[in-house]
Parts: sequence; C-alpha cells; structure tokens
Amino acid sequence: MTKNKYGFKTVKRDADVGDRILITSCADAEVYNEGAVFTVTEVDVISKGDVRVGEYIGSKDWYIDSMEYEVIVESDNECGTVVLTLTDGTRIEGTPEQVHDLVRRLEGDNDGKLR
Repeated sequence: MTKNKYGFKTVKRDADVGDRILITSCADAEVYNEGAVFTVTEVDVISKGDVRVGEYIGSKDWYIDSMEYEVIVESDNECGTVVLTLTDGTRIEGTPEQVHDLVRRLEGDNDGKLR
C-alpha cells in the first residue's frame, strides 16, 4: 500500500465491482488523465483486471486496462486485519480467522459458531 502524489492510499491489484480506482498511467489522455478517479462497475472486460466504470469516459464500450490504475484503499483495513478493543482497553489484532478462533476459545465453544 502506498500513498501517492494525489494523496490517496492505493494498492496495485485487480479491482472489484464497487472499488474506486485512481488512474496512475494513462493510455489515452484524450479520454481521461492521470489522477482521475472512477468507480468500477464491471471487471475482466477484455482480459483479467480490465474494468468499466460508472462515469462516462468516451463510449459505453470504453474500458480501463489493469496497467492503468491502482485501487484506492478506503480504510487502513485493506489487508484483512481485524482489530478488537475490549472494554478494559486491551487490543486484539489478527486475521478474521485468528480472531474468530480466539472468540470461540474464550466462549468455550468448539462448534465454530459465534453467539
């Protein structure tokens, strides 16, 4: 994850529907420019990682190549880390699976269901 010259934290990965993307390397400056932000509406349009966006950018057939964008990180939790703060101030941090397992053990429940 990096913070770029446009002030966004971004990660280089294929986008999912609903992700906001930042154009970092523009293939066609007549249609959109570096620094433009779009919301993804369709993925894997021409090849893996290529996207269409909700904003109008030339024609309904236009797409953005995966090499042109980075995904904007909407929170610092993009890596999948869960952070719990208990009422006494204790902080527990880990993957969702690790936190789920800890909660199960603390509740004395071995069937894997949270209550």
